[in-house]
Amino acid sequence: MRTTVLFASLVGLSCCDTKQPDVEASAAAKASAANKPDVKPTAAPAPDPATATITPPKPIAITPAKADVERAVARSINAFGVDYYKRTSAGDSNIVLSPASISLAFAMTYAGARGETADEMKRTFHYDLVGDDLYAGFGTTLARWNASKDIQLSVANRLFGEVTFDFAPPFVALTERYFGAGLQTMDFKDGADSSRSQINAWVEDQTQTRIKDLLPTGSITPITRLVLANAVYFKADWKAPFEKKNTREATFRAPGGDVQVPMMRRSEMLASVPHYSDAKLSIVELPYKGSTMSMLLVLPAADDGLAALESSLTPEILDDWAKKVRLASVTVKIPVFRIAPPSSISLKKTLQSMGLVRAFKGDQAQFDGMAADPAHNPLFISDAFHKAFIEVNEKGTEAAAATAVVMGRGAGAPQVPENEFVADHPFLYLLRDTSTGAVLFMGRVNDPSADAAK
Repeated sequence: MRTTVLFASLVGLSCCDTKQPDVEASAAAKASAANKPDVKPTAAPAPDPATATITPPKPIAITPAKADVERAVARSINAFGVDYYKRTSAGDSNIVLSPASISLAFAMTYAGARGETADEMKRTFHYDLVGDDLYAGFGTTLARWNASKDIQLSVANRLFGEVTFDFAPPFVALTERYFGAGLQTMDFKDGADSSRSQINAWVEDQTQTRIKDLLPTGSITPITRLVLANAVYFKADWKAPFEKKNTREATFRAPGGDVQVPMMRRSEMLASVPHYSDAKLSIVELPYKGSTMSMLLVLPAADDGLAALESSLTPEILDDWAKKVRLASVTVKIPVFRIAPPSSISLKKTLQSMGLVRAFKGDQAQFDGMAADPAHNPLFISDAFHKAFIEVNEKGTEAAAATAVVMGRGAGAPQVPENEFVADHPFLYLLRDTSTGAVLFMGRVNDPSADAAK
């Protein structure tokens, strides 16, 4: 089965007017527009590529961090992912989320944060490391992922900055050194919407066209000063693929009623499938070629047991599940599924509920490490967007995601195996780095038929 996971994340910063510290991003944008009645950002021409300053991303060439440092970064990614997932899992929809993508976009943002803003980010994203140790951990992980063999795994970062804004050289150097993020200048002031289109095109290119329109209309304004973007593309074949001839229509007991879906089947008589089961749940781990990445599928025993399982999630439980599986002879049946949300999601409200408050306020945010002259050019996060995609079939998995932080100025048959894993009702899935346990991608399947025709 081929699994493709695409993650895209974006964080945007705006610049606040120091004379009006209480003005929020939207108000500041309106004020800017009011002061320039003849300017129509959506109709402005795109910046001339010939004059744009582009520092191309460089391969991350750092002394690799120790294994325990990488594991600490993985723990932070997973802890954030669990926190965020539990706050957004209400309802019966399918879910696709990339904790890794969001964490990477905000790790770059954290590099420019100071004071209480940095403290809030540290707590929200569960950073246990400080200074260069943290960035070296992320950099080492990125370098290893981008050097993956047997699978396609590409993680790209980029800074898109207003051409007239003076960024602090140490911040630009740090994000390039550890994250491979080059700085590309944009004309946000007079070409906000054309700049948005260019950033979306970069994300689409980095994710093999799987993530489109990450930044929605209106997300970039004349007061936007910086967009920090991350894009992840994953495509891999199963180490032991499912034979398509064995896929048959079967009943899946979805919350809204039974649906008929293509159910993949594989029976292993030898003890070759990582598996665990007890009275409450069953787990199966499906490795990809090379065994550096795997998908962990967690199936509650009861048809309606997924909500309780989700509410009990902790980073420690994720690690415990991975440790519990043992090689066994198993019949595995899982549905073909595809989760492709039509639009990106704003991370702002959820992050605020998690304790990241000051960063979004024009009169409180402290991103003094980003600007050459922070006293006169204070920045705050106007919004952050995330979009992800996953498709799982007989050959493997394809997945992608992107995140962006927008900152502005402002305040049959044969003998039956002894075990059986039949995912015929809602279940969780986690796409993991088997070396550190970092979760690149997680979500749930409540109804495999929901996105099948898209």
